Amino acid sequence: MEQLRYAWEDIKDQKIRNFVLFIQITAALVLFSIIVSVMVQASSYREKLNGIIESQEIYLIRDLTDQSTLEQIWADPDSSAKFRELYQYMKHNPLFDTYTADAQRFMWLAEDKSPKSLAVQSSPPSNGYNLLKIDDKFMDIYKLQCVEGSLFTKEDFSTTGETIPLLLGYDFRSFYQIGDIIEDDEEGFRYHVVGFLEQSSYFIQPGKDNEIYSLDRWFVIPVQSGLDDSYEYDSAIMSTYIITDDPSNLQKIQQKSTELGLYTFEFRSFTEQMERMQEDMDLQIKIMGLMFSVVLIFSMIGLISNLVQFIDTHTKEFAIHMLCGGQVSSIIRRILTQIILIFIPANVIVFAIHGASSITLATIAFGLVIGSLIMLYPAIKLSAIGINELLRRSE
Repeated sequence: MEQLRYAWEDIKDQKIRNFVLFIQITAALVLFSIIVSVMVQASSYREKLNGIIESQEIYLIRDLTDQSTLEQIWADPDSSAKFRELYQYMKHNPLFDTYTADAQRFMWLAEDKSPKSLAVQSSPPSNGYNLLKIDDKFMDIYKLQCVEGSLFTKEDFSTTGETIPLLLGYDFRSFYQIGDIIEDDEEGFRYHVVGFLEQSSYFIQPGKDNEIYSLDRWFVIPVQSGLDDSYEYDSAIMSTYIITDDPSNLQKIQQKSTELGLYTFEFRSFTEQMERMQEDMDLQIKIMGLMFSVVLIFSMIGLISNLVQFIDTHTKEFAIHMLCGGQVSSIIRRILTQIILIFIPANVIVFAIHGASSITLATIAFGLVIGSLIMLYPAIKLSAIGINELLRRSE
């Protein structure tokens, strides 16, 4: 405790300088944690993507239609029928498989009838929740399972009753029960809960981003055969993924779209998309790594210089300490405590960003290594100086 008091007084003697060093150390640790986070995310994403395409390649759809053509498509009074024909062609073609994962809308529920803590949007008097529309193939691709209740049946994707079957993410178990009726506050649809998904169920959208979406806080409903309008069909088409090992099948979809006077598509495989994402992540890591290296070098040099100056400034005090029977080790502990007092709040900030995770643990471990390296030179310097040398320097 005495060492802690001395170290704290030492830091307060150089408040501005130590605060600047604290900012530098914090920036270095935060950058390190972000780099680790990006690397972990890339590895996890790659692992899950490879698990999805282990048997067949999957292709995403990108719209390359020019603006003038889009305006003509939406102005066509028959556009809804054409969209429906294209969607049905994609879903029922025997030459390839597809799955649909449409996450382009929210589920809006009345504030007084929904768990606010799980909402992602707020527009009083309603809260918005993540909503995913899926088909039966999606459940196979992502190996969905329920901890309670059951998954959708084949009939759930083809029939439209008074209520729509609903799967809830794991985190909703505390708020709803099987059989509960939930009413959409925006469109008036009524849903009945049929099951709760296993914890950490997920899906990905390679065409949009490199995020792994946990379904723990999502509403999941079936894409039913009778979609209402052009916008729903458009959303479903652009959220449909093609499963085939024969790329020539993709051209059949384009030919059908051209025949109907609809979109111009680009098809990109998940493998190709992963390679592009990996390139972007590598560039991101290199840029952050350069920034991290510069900040770390400056902070280490600054801390070491500060500690050496501290030793030189307090030479007389240390000489008296040793004449009275004190040990060099107690001086080293005092200096080490200064370093610890700077690193602790920096790690607290990292914890606030990443929580109790492997990233935080890795950052703390890295901080210990850096702190040890910073401490190495002052410790060697003090150990090599005898009491006579300290007395001579203090004169």
